Amino acid sequence: MSRDQLFRLAPDRAAVWAWVTDTLDPEDTLVVGRETLYRLTADRTEVQAWDQPEGRWHRIGGAARTIHAGGAGLFTVDIVGGVRAYQGTPNDWKGIGDAAADIAVGPDRVYRLSTDGTLSEWSANTWHDLNATAQAITVVGR
Repeated sequence: MSRDQLFRLAPDRAAVWAWVTDTLDPEDTLVVGRETLYRLTADRTEVQAWDQPEGRWHRIGGAARTIHAGGAGLFTVDIVGGVRAYQGTPNDWKGIGDAAADIAVGPDRVYRLSTDGTLSEWSANTWHDLNATAQAITVVGR
């Protein structure tokens, strides 16, 4: 299996690019959190966080359909549409909803596109109906 390499801009900018890892599968899904790089493995069986000092990936969660990150945190949608929020410790995820076709993560909120096309917003630990429908969802900005 072919592996892709990942580089980042070096903090001191003396070296334009700094090597990060070559352990990526071309089908992995990568998202960038506030301080961390996360990936959902190509086979969708693990969520992992990159540990820069150790130079390796650490498992922080199990199977997921999609992975999303933004200012509001790290979230996954599982195979049956359950939305889970990462609690900051490996394998510590909180279920915050279901029936998600997709989600989008903004600076301080999470938006859900339900399987019936309705839109809702997660804030103050509950879902709020936005009285709208859509076929796709995205958030611009972090």
